[in-house]
Amino acid sequence: LAHADGGEYERGEKGRLNSVDTGMHVSSIAAGSDSASANASTIGNGSGEATRILTVSNVTTITVAGVNFVSGHDVEGGCMRVEGAAYAGVLNSIFHSCQVTSPTGVGGGALACVDCAVVEIRGSAFQAPLRPSPFIPVRGGLLALRWTRGGYQDVAIVSSSFVNGVATERGGCIGVEYEGDNVGEGMSMSVNSTLISNCTALGQSSVYLVSNGSGGGLSLAFEGKGSGNVINFALGDGSVVANCHSPFNTGGGMLIEWAEEGSGEGAMVVVSNSSVMSSTSANGGGGIMVQWREDHSGN
Repeated sequence: LAHADGGEYERGEKGRLNSVDTGMHVSSIAAGSDSASANASTIGNGSGEATRILTVSNVTTITVAGVNFVSGHDVEGGCMRVEGAAYAGVLNSIFHSCQVTSPTGVGGGALACVDCAVVEIRGSAFQAPLRPSPFIPVRGGLLALRWTRGGYQDVAIVSSSFVNGVATERGGCIGVEYEGDNVGEGMSMSVNSTLISNCTALGQSSVYLVSNGSGGGLSLAFEGKGSGNVINFALGDGSVVANCHSPFNTGGGMLIEWAEEGSGEGAMVVVSNSSVMSSTSANGGGGIMVQWREDHSGN
């Protein structure tokens, strides 16, 4: 924990975090802890500097519960970024007016999780700022989950809302990415009792259209060869995807895509007891687009 004056707590020193004013921020929970948690009323950043509010790396578990994140901004994960956790949980929390601060901002205007084995988001709300930064995340306007290795990850999004997100390429509100070959085998993702609304993925990089789909509300993309086999994706339990758009590409409401050969084999995609409405795209799949882009995939 960083003191307002820039000093640090001594090792072993204990304290209780009830709230953080605009002159103080939680900066880092790093390797060496078996678990970490944050329970607070409001964590805000009023300094105007390009700084993320909470950064977590290489802990076994991180649970954030009952926290309001306001006005964080950074290159990836404007308010919070987690990397390498076995479990990352965000419970009953709010992310408001978080954004990226670079034209090459990777993703996750509010929250980014990288190479985490289990991600649980429950009872939480994500909303983009009313006056957004001139910079837009490449993928995952509000939430970005990405993996560069491994498989059998588990993602659960329950009773949450994602509103007004924008991305330049994919996942206007939620962008889930697997980068590289032979990753993402056996992953499971469920979205239940969740609202995804008024999100847009432009489907372009700079002025050039990208060759893959967009996913105005949500995108789940496997970019490498032999990736995303035997996965299970489910949208259900009263979830609503509404007024999401891909104005230059495919998958207005939702996109699930395998980009290379030998991928997406044995995949299961289930949409039940849910609504995908008033969503549009330029090139197909106004509501939902599921696609295998190369031969020898999707068996």
